[in-house]
Amino acid sequence: MEVISEIKATVLKETEQSLLDIGKEMGLNIGEVIDRLALEITCNDPETAAILVLNYFYIAVREQKEEQIAETMERVVSSLLQFLRIMEISTEELIEKIPQYQLEYTQTMKKELEETISEVNKIKEQVKSE
Repeated sequence: MEVISEIKATVLKETEQSLLDIGKEMGLNIGEVIDRLALEITCNDPETAAILVLNYFYIAVREQKEEQIAETMERVVSSLLQFLRIMEISTEELIEKIPQYQLEYTQTMKKELEETISEVNKIKEQVKSE
Protein backbone atom coordinates (compact mmCIF):
# COMPACT_ATOMS: atom_id res chain seq x y z
CA MET A 1 0.00 0.00 0.00
CA GLU A 2 1.37 3.41 -0.98
CA VAL A 3 1.69 5.96 1.78
CA ILE A 4 2.35 9.00 -0.39
CA SER A 5 0.10 10.28 -3.15
CA GLU A 6 0.59 13.13 -5.58
CA ILE A 7 -2.37 15.49 -5.91
CA LYS A 8 -3.22 18.53 -7.97
CA ALA A 9 -5.24 21.27 -6.31
CA THR A 10 -6.66 24.59 -7.40
CA VAL A 11 -6.26 27.19 -4.66
CA LEU A 12 -6.25 30.95 -4.27
CA LYS A 13 -2.93 32.63 -5.11
CA GLU A 14 -2.84 33.82 -1.49
CA THR A 15 -3.18 30.23 -0.26
CA GLU A 16 -0.36 29.10 -2.53
CA GLN A 17 1.89 31.90 -1.30
CA SER A 18 1.00 31.16 2.32
CA LEU A 19 1.88 27.47 1.87
CA LEU A 20 5.16 28.42 0.22
CA ASP A 21 5.97 30.91 2.99
CA ILE A 22 5.17 28.45 5.78
CA GLY A 23 7.23 25.78 4.06
CA LYS A 24 10.20 28.09 3.61
CA GLU A 25 10.06 29.34 7.20
CA MET A 26 9.71 25.83 8.65
CA GLY A 27 11.98 24.00 6.20
CA LEU A 28 9.14 21.91 4.75
CA ASN A 29 7.84 21.28 1.26
CA ILE A 30 4.23 22.15 0.39
CA GLY A 31 3.10 18.55 0.81
CA GLU A 32 4.51 18.42 4.35
CA VAL A 33 2.77 21.70 5.20
CA ILE A 34 -0.55 20.36 3.87
CA ASP A 35 -0.10 17.11 5.83
CA ARG A 36 0.44 19.07 9.04
CA LEU A 37 -2.59 21.28 8.39
CA ALA A 38 -4.94 18.50 7.28
CA LEU A 39 -4.15 15.45 9.38
CA GLU A 40 -5.06 14.69 12.93
CA ILE A 41 -1.56 13.45 13.61
CA THR A 42 -0.94 11.52 16.80
CA CYS A 43 2.31 9.98 17.89
CA ASN A 44 3.78 7.98 20.75
CA ASP A 45 7.13 9.78 20.75
CA PRO A 46 7.15 12.83 23.08
CA GLU A 47 9.80 14.68 21.05
CA THR A 48 7.83 14.28 17.82
CA ALA A 49 4.61 15.29 19.58
CA ALA A 50 6.30 18.43 20.91
CA ILE A 51 7.58 19.32 17.45
CA LEU A 52 4.08 18.89 15.97
CA VAL A 53 2.57 21.13 18.68
CA LEU A 54 5.21 23.78 17.99
CA ASN A 55 4.58 23.52 14.23
CA TYR A 56 0.85 24.08 14.76
CA PHE A 57 1.55 26.96 17.14
CA TYR A 58 3.88 28.59 14.63
CA ILE A 59 1.33 28.27 11.83
CA ALA A 60 -1.40 29.70 14.07
CA VAL A 61 0.54 32.82 15.13
CA ARG A 62 2.77 33.53 12.16
CA GLU A 63 0.79 36.59 11.05
CA GLN A 64 0.01 37.96 14.51
CA LYS A 65 1.65 41.08 15.90
CA GLU A 66 4.08 40.70 18.80
CA GLU A 67 1.49 41.66 21.45
CA GLN A 68 -1.02 39.21 19.94
CA ILE A 69 1.55 36.42 20.06
CA ALA A 70 2.21 37.26 23.71
CA GLU A 71 -1.52 37.06 24.50
CA THR A 72 -1.84 33.80 22.57
CA MET A 73 1.13 32.40 24.49
CA GLU A 74 -0.42 33.45 27.82
CA ARG A 75 -3.64 31.64 26.91
CA VAL A 76 -1.76 28.52 25.78
CA VAL A 77 0.37 28.43 28.94
CA SER A 78 -2.75 28.90 31.08
CA SER A 79 -4.45 26.01 29.28
CA LEU A 80 -1.37 23.82 29.67
CA LEU A 81 -1.22 24.54 33.40
CA GLN A 82 -4.89 23.59 33.73
CA PHE A 83 -4.18 20.40 31.77
CA LEU A 84 -1.27 19.57 34.09
CA ARG A 85 -3.55 19.97 37.13
CA ILE A 86 -6.24 17.76 35.57
CA MET A 87 -3.63 15.10 34.71
CA GLU A 88 -2.12 15.50 38.20
CA ILE A 89 1.33 16.20 36.79
CA SER A 90 3.65 18.07 39.13
CA THR A 91 4.69 21.41 37.69
CA GLU A 92 7.75 21.42 39.95
CA GLU A 93 9.01 18.13 38.48
CA LEU A 94 8.31 19.40 34.99
CA ILE A 95 10.22 22.63 35.59
CA GLU A 96 13.20 20.64 36.88
CA LYS A 97 13.29 18.69 33.59
CA ILE A 98 13.25 21.75 31.30
CA PRO A 99 17.07 22.09 31.07
CA GLN A 100 17.27 18.43 29.97
CA TYR A 101 14.66 19.00 27.25
CA GLN A 102 16.45 22.15 26.09
CA LEU A 103 19.71 20.19 25.79
CA GLU A 104 17.99 17.40 23.82
CA TYR A 105 16.37 19.98 21.51
CA THR A 106 19.71 21.75 20.99
CA GLN A 107 21.42 18.45 20.15
CA THR A 108 18.65 17.55 17.70
CA MET A 109 18.87 20.96 16.02
CA LYS A 110 22.68 20.68 15.82
CA LYS A 111 22.40 17.27 14.16
CA GLU A 112 19.84 18.56 11.63
CA LEU A 113 22.03 21.59 10.89
CA GLU A 114 25.09 19.37 10.36
CA GLU A 115 23.08 17.16 7.98
CA THR A 116 21.88 20.21 6.04
CA ILE A 117 25.42 21.60 5.78
CA SER A 118 26.63 18.22 4.56
CA GLU A 119 23.93 18.16 1.86
CA VAL A 120 24.80 21.71 0.78
CA ASN A 121 28.48 20.78 0.55
CA LYS A 122 27.62 17.75 -1.61
CA ILE A 123 25.61 19.98 -3.95
CA LYS A 124 28.50 22.47 -4.12
CA GLU A 125 30.90 19.67 -5.05
CA GLN A 126 28.52 18.44 -7.76
CA VAL A 127 28.22 21.94 -9.20
CA LYS A 128 32.01 22.38 -9.16
CA SER A 129 32.54 19.10 -10.98
CA GLU A 130 30.11 20.04 -13.77
